[in-house]
Amino acid sequence: MKIFALSDPHFSLGTPEKGMEAFGAIWREHHKTIERHWRAAVGPTDLVLVPGDLSWAMRMEGALPDLHFIGALPGIKVVTRGNHDYWWTSKAKVRAALPESMIAIDGDAIRVGKVAIAGTRLWDLPDVSFAEIIEWMPNPFGKEKAKPTQVEKEQSLGIYRREVGRLKLALAELEKIAADMDAAMRIAITHYPPCSADLQPNELTALFEAHRIRHVVFGHLHAVSPRRSPAPFGERGGVAYHLASCDYTEFRPVLIDEV
Repeated sequence: MKIFALSDPHFSLGTPEKGMEAFGAIWREHHKTIERHWRAAVGPTDLVLVPGDLSWAMRMEGALPDLHFIGALPGIKVVTRGNHDYWWTSKAKVRAALPESMIAIDGDAIRVGKVAIAGTRLWDLPDVSFAEIIEWMPNPFGKEKAKPTQVEKEQSLGIYRREVGRLKLALAELEKIAADMDAAMRIAITHYPPCSADLQPNELTALFEAHRIRHVVFGHLHAVSPRRSPAPFGERGGVAYHLASCDYTEFRPVLIDEV
């Protein structure tokens, strides 16, 4: 089984007024580009990790065309929630609505073959900026985002701490799954990056190393050049960190391993 990653497709098949073309020509009909590359690379028994921002829809009925589009592509898809997945309500409702080939994880862990996968959304890392690796991109909203107030910073930190707790629960569940199976691979997926682009150690990298995670897959960041040198992220402490945002991967599922 090959293991691929592709994040942040931001599909809008059910909400065409929210098309990603506003962010640049590379996004024009990007669902067709993704489908072409996906079908060329992924087989029916392969695994594809999609850590969030699946659909622009606000409600489940609007997201269904996007979810069924993903579900019809080859492979087993493991997905988690992104910050723009407003349609994602309770985990039970999401799992009930997903096509058969898609599995949702949200603060928990699952097994796919010999692969154990833990996942959660996560949140912005305190005091970490990715400004240096972000290239310019059009702003369709016509104004820059205001700097956060102190109250907003405190609220963000509170969300981050809750998400760290959810990640710890997910990794604890992964340990139980791995103990009951011949786990050839341990993977974590988060929507938000869990470390800085230059892999400075933090509490999350320590967690991944302690739980013997081999790969961490995430997205959220856009307008990072795939030809940037040196490339952001990479490997530290035996853990490989993969930015899988689809514009970074040039809309191709990226092969990260095989079991």
